[in-house]
Amino acid sequence: MTMIGRPIRQKKLYDINEIAEYLNTTKGYVYKLTSLQRIPHIKMGKKLLFDLKDINRWLDSKKSGVK
Repeated sequence: MTMIGRPIRQKKLYDINEIAEYLNTTKGYVYKLTSLQRIPHIKMGKKLLFDLKDINRWLDSKKSGVK
């Protein structure tokens, strides 16, 4: 629920479905990246969680040809 004049709080952690959608890829590929330790993630029991700030920093580090 939002109130007028109050910003909507963004979530701190996102699940694998949300990150796959954000990255425009499949859950399978995100699972592969996590198993290879190539994408920042948090494992809580069997659940994988992702901090959007970490994901955006990771994406920035993957840019090439940017000056």
